Amino acid sequence: MKRIDEYVNFIYKHVSGDKEEIEELKEEMRNHLIECAEELKSEGKSEKQAVQMAIERFGGEKVKGSVIGEIFNTQKLFSKIVLIVGVAMLLLSIVLGEVIALAGNKAIEEDGEIHAEVLSILDDQETITDDQKEVLDSMLAETQYTTAYKYYYISDLEVESFDHDLVEAHVEHNAPVYHYENKELLEKTLFMEIGTTTESAGNSHIENEIIKNSPLSNMVVLVGMVIYWILFNIWGIITLYQRNHLKVGWVILVVTLNVVGYVLYLQWDKNSREPS
Repeated sequence: MKRIDEYVNFIYKHVSGDKEEIEELKEEMRNHLIECAEELKSEGKSEKQAVQMAIERFGGEKVKGSVIGEIFNTQKLFSKIVLIVGVAMLLLSIVLGEVIALAGNKAIEEDGEIHAEVLSILDDQETITDDQKEVLDSMLAETQYTTAYKYYYISDLEVESFDHDLVEAHVEHNAPVYHYENKELLEKTLFMEIGTTTESAGNSHIENEIIKNSPLSNMVVLVGMVIYWILFNIWGIITLYQRNHLKVGWVILVVTLNVVGYVLYLQWDKNSREPS
């Protein structure tokens, strides 16, 4: 549409600045005018009428190229900031999630060392004193992932090798010689998975209830991914609009497939510009 090319060249006739950027702005403006004209033609207007109405809607010859350039540059800057923030949030959440996971693994290892010390004190004892219980309670209170610790004396089973069924039956019908429970920690484990570990050695049988995995690291990563996904979609939609391809199909593709969808769009756009 020659009239549109003439209008765009007129608007940017006295605009100074980076030539490549100006050409890009002119192309974006040209695309918007062509799209508007095509819509008007589909409504029954002639090409000449459609082009003239599209130009008038855009502001006619009163519009200054510098103003249009500022508008497009503002959109680009905003979309670029949105994309940078989205990617930064994703990377930050992954790093932070990994740090939290590593800290959790270290805490579990430290809890294991305390468990070993507790077991060495119990040492196949049939009974424990109140003083011993107080010491054991204070030791287990230092753990970060132990919600419960039970010690059973099982010498009365009289088996040469441990039969898990016999041990489980004993545990089910007998109270533990020593029982520790961290109620404060239990109150904080609403969204955490609790696992039970067992250990039998000599006359001792131990049952530990520990936080199997904290969801905090996964939640941090998930929140980061959601924020990134939303911001990428905003950037993608703005970019499609600037390229004059804000169509339902492309929006759905970018929103659902994210980077893959945008790459597919770029490939299509590249192919459509190449002469057949």
